[in-house]
Amino acid sequence: MERAAVRVTQHDIADAAAVHGLSAAALCVHSSLSSFGHVVGGARAVVDGLLDAGCTVMVPAFTYDFAVAQPPGRKLHRNAWGDRDDDGLPSVSADVYTPDCNDIHDSMGAIPAAVLDTKGRARGDHALNSFAAVGPLARELIAGQAPLDVFAPFRKLAG
Repeated sequence: MERAAVRVTQHDIADAAAVHGLSAAALCVHSSLSSFGHVVGGARAVVDGLLDAGCTVMVPAFTYDFAVAQPPGRKLHRNAWGDRDDDGLPSVSADVYTPDCNDIHDSMGAIPAAVLDTKGRARGDHALNSFAAVGPLARELIAGQAPLDVFAPFRKLAG
């Protein structure tokens, strides 16, 4: 006999946050939506449930659309992209990154995309590896992220 799929609601998410002492906490959420079971309302319900519990939700919101390929014939060896002929980078974008954009790599998943789509969210100032947050401490968590300080949101979260 097949086991019935677990159904999770926005209310269940808020209750779970409270039960586990996370109400009003700042959280970094890096999770697969499917790990919650069947969520009624999808990623939006996860984010809204945590917000209902007073949480601040921070997520990785990486995008590689703004990567710049190495100049042809001028390889920068040992620069973490490897020494391959194809850098594995997308073509150069005509757009310029700003924290207001909602671009995100598909591999980040539905929950980070839902955070980016939330009114009042904050997003860091890093073209490839930004973090985004929503909730009472969102701006405070994200404010320090800059092109040369990608992990400022983690330091703030841990501090």
